Amino acid sequence: MALNITNSTMSTMRAVAWFGQPYNVSVIDMPVPMILNQTDVVVRITSSAICGSDLHMYHGFGHEAVGYVSSVGDAVSSLTVGGYVIVPDNANDGHWGPSHPLSFGVGNSNYGGLQGFQPGDTVAIFGAGPVGLLAAYSAKLRGASRVYIVDRIDSRLEQAESFGAIPIDFSQEDPVEAILNREPGGVTRSVDCVGFESVNATGDPHNGIVLENMVAVTAVYGGMGIGGVYNGGSNSTEGAPNAGTLPAEIPIPMASLWRKGLSVGTGILLPLLRAPPLLDLIASSVAKPSLVVTAEIGIEDAPE
Repeated sequence: MALNITNSTMSTMRAVAWFGQPYNVSVIDMPVPMILNQTDVVVRITSSAICGSDLHMYHGFGHEAVGYVSSVGDAVSSLTVGGYVIVPDNANDGHWGPSHPLSFGVGNSNYGGLQGFQPGDTVAIFGAGPVGLLAAYSAKLRGASRVYIVDRIDSRLEQAESFGAIPIDFSQEDPVEAILNREPGGVTRSVDCVGFESVNATGDPHNGIVLENMVAVTAVYGGMGIGGVYNGGSNSTEGAPNAGTLPAEIPIPMASLWRKGLSVGTGILLPLLRAPPLLDLIASSVAKPSLVVTAEIGIEDAPE
């Protein structure tokens, strides 16, 4: 489906901008982008989601956008003006270079598949934000026998329970004990949808607690998928609320991980590899990921 549109004659547009001050963004005027090279495409954004990784920078910045093509360069043949597109979350020059080794893609595919998931598996998801909810939802769709989801926000746990996941509030009970009481041998797969800014039951920072819990609850020869962002220490974003306060290394109980023979998948997913089958599920109404959308706001309301 494409819109019948003509290129905008506007010279400026409204944009949400972050200038490095914690918890503060502004809506400003910016020049409308123009075609510079023959292979360029300009996309007019209609919607942008907030990603969990935005929490590490500001707690509310979006880089997952959809929109329609407003102009294309002369050498572009795969896209046309008016066509709806999903904007890649990782900008690049369009070429696969030596900066992306084979292991990068292999690691992505491992955790993206719940690290070896098979129908009938038991799964523990840590974190019930949009990524965690969709991981739990995906596991249910793919035939998991039981899916546990760990968080401390009631509304998120209730949402997970609505499609059959078993909620565990880590502020009220030890998630390791809660899971092992139900699954004495541990779960087959576990997934980290939190990352390095994790907290303990009292809300105090405990950067490695999710990894510790995952090793503890995952069964012998099971699999761990680490989708949460681990980008602390010297790599933390300048101007972020916790810049310079996070450890450069996050501890993990390596001895237990080794003894159990666990498989681990980590890394950033490549959306182009995962999108086609997911879009097919959505188009056929088998999957309804809109369950994670709780609000829509206009661009002028972004600072609030």
